[in-house]
Amino acid sequence: MANKIVDSNGDAKISSKVIKAKTHIQPGGAEKISYDPVNKHACLITGEYNEKGGTSYCIDYSKGFNKKPKVIGEVFLKCDATDIAISSQGLAAATVVEPKTAESKVTFFQLVGGKNPVKEVATTKVVGNLADQLVFTPDGNTLIVANEGQPLDFYGIEKKQYGIGTNPKGSIAIIDVDNKNPSKSDVTTLEFKLFNKKLAKAGVRLSGPDKGDYKKFGIVDLEPEYVATSSEKEAIVAL
Repeated sequence: MANKIVDSNGDAKISSKVIKAKTHIQPGGAEKISYDPVNKHACLITGEYNEKGGTSYCIDYSKGFNKKPKVIGEVFLKCDATDIAISSQGLAAATVVEPKTAESKVTFFQLVGGKNPVKEVATTKVVGNLADQLVFTPDGNTLIVANEGQPLDFYGIEKKQYGIGTNPKGSIAIIDVDNKNPSKSDVTTLEFKLFNKKLAKAGVRLSGPDKGDYKKFGIVDLEPEYVATSSEKEAIVAL
């Protein structure tokens, strides 16, 4: 059987050829991936989480995509990893702490190429609740984080078990990255308080225990999922 992807659109400008697959990395499987065109490495996270933490792998593609790739780096994060992103300046991975309604941390690494491409952890920065996606601006000087702020299941049956709130705030974290010393990077958090009454009255569907409460609706029920950047100064957020 031919190793091809069936495409019903004959005019599509995308190759239907599978270049090379890397298998058996981890039982959790590859979940999200980011590519470093400078060093020709790909970094990915898996759905696997064990006593060592969440796992991130660095894979070498320096010999081309039609050659068998090789795992050359492995990093264990303290918590379950939700996303990974690479800029020309380094690598960032978002981790969530248990439970999912707690604040997340963004962990910075340095990519240096060679046989041992990942340096020690440079620093971590606290962002909002359940950081779910990371995006660098094209110049690599700003990192934008979508903090989903996802509620606990059923909005609180677990509250007594964890002793915490049930529906945290969704937000966007903007990290002004100090590429020479990531520990000095500044974090600015944007919330949605100003949208509370306006969006509810415009007919946006309310759900959860705060239904009808204009003071709480926007800030807790708007959940940033994904971010795209169109320039160094503009980002688009899907809620």
